[in-house]
Amino acid sequence: MIVFWPDNLRVDDKDCLMGYKTEDYLLIVKTQPDDQLELLGSCVVQRPSAPHYHFLIDPALGIPTGLYYDCELVEAFVFYFTPPKTNRLQYFSDRPLQLDLSGVHPSKDDFYLRNYSTYWSLLDPEPMIDYQELLKKINAVNGLQQMRQESHFDWHRIYTILSWICFIPRVLIELLLYLMNVPLPILRQPLRNLSKTIQQIDLRLQQLCFWPPQYFQWLERTEKLEPEAQAQYIGFWNTVWLIANDVILGIAIGATLVEFSDLFAETFSAILQHYDHQLDDIMTWLLNWPGGLKLNSELSSFFGDLYRWMLFAWRYTIETNASFIQLFLLLGGRCGVLGCTMILAILSDLITLSTLHLHLLYAVSCRIYYWQVSIMFSTFHLFQGRKYNPLRKRIDAAEYELDQTLIGAIIFTLLIFLLPTVGAYYLLFSIGRICVFMLLSVFEICLAILNHFPLFALLLRLKDPKRLPGRIYDGRTSLF
Repeated sequence: MIVFWPDNLRVDDKDCLMGYKTEDYLLIVKTQPDDQLELLGSCVVQRPSAPHYHFLIDPALGIPTGLYYDCELVEAFVFYFTPPKTNRLQYFSDRPLQLDLSGVHPSKDDFYLRNYSTYWSLLDPEPMIDYQELLKKINAVNGLQQMRQESHFDWHRIYTILSWICFIPRVLIELLLYLMNVPLPILRQPLRNLSKTIQQIDLRLQQLCFWPPQYFQWLERTEKLEPEAQAQYIGFWNTVWLIANDVILGIAIGATLVEFSDLFAETFSAILQHYDHQLDDIMTWLLNWPGGLKLNSELSSFFGDLYRWMLFAWRYTIETNASFIQLFLLLGGRCGVLGCTMILAILSDLITLSTLHLHLLYAVSCRIYYWQVSIMFSTFHLFQGRKYNPLRKRIDAAEYELDQTLIGAIIFTLLIFLLPTVGAYYLLFSIGRICVFMLLSVFEICLAILNHFPLFALLLRLKDPKRLPGRIYDGRTSLF
């Protein structure tokens, strides 16, 4: 027989024990009578003479030292446990809490306790205990000991009233969300995929629509210790904490941006001009046999003039509209009341717009390099008497005339000798594009941390680990 005993329960002689009883275990709750519990037995200080269960106790400690059933000593295991305080949302669980409600939850087979204690191996055969039902009863022990009554306030009516009051704002928000997520006719992409600012606004509007139902669903739950209810509670307050911290940081950083907007605008323009000058210097270096590599002078001169013209045109546009950079920074500072994430999103869009010419340079060089490599592969297959079949998407055998083979050989030879020149410019702008992506990735990581970092869960784990249990450990266990 297995006995589960609360470590805060001390008994005296002739006390009656109330709790739950099954064929495999006894769960002791308290000594006072309760209609929700059944009488398990009584406490004695010497060998009993009456039938049923009797617990032999130590009068000095008030804990059991033996178990009698029908006047016979029974071999039993006692597991002492600290009753979780349900009013503080503490509970026992045999598995970690799944905070992501949209994820795949473990199967029911994984919900049963795997007890690795050596005490269980002494039982032969091992009893088949429904541990989920047992944990529910243990989690309710503290509430039964304190005789607390659950509140039955009608939160559904409050939620219905608030839903009608917020009906028009909710419709407007849903309309904005639809406009930000519908694909544009020409670009075939929604606005939220083109701008970090729009994406951040979309996230905040979705959270605003999701908050009230999430909170009121948790309030209406009768079993607030269920994993899904705990995940709703932690997810709601985690989002509240993140937004509160986001707004505090945003106000501080926004005030700094507004006060020093001219200085930041000049610094940003200087960095951008320095970056463009470095690209210009590298292109000049490519014209003069870089690293001893002899490039094609005519093609390199053509690429240099083409890319320099694009750099000059974009640099002139930036210098002419330099005041817009300060306006962007002022806009970001004013939006600090919406959070630091809004500032980061606006700055990310500013960097994307300011380096748009690098994306164009990369796209042109990438397309030229792709065309050349594709033609090289086609002419190489020509030497082997093969060609690519686009219908079957495979390479088939083919017959070519002598003049076709000769023209293919000439084209292949030209492309082989021009490949280092095209590849050098492609490598240059690929590295430049990667540098911009690395900078934007830093902003993306900061946005992800400020929007989705599990701050509340971590603080809750540090403050009260019993509210985030992950497994069961055997504590003070005795065998008698």
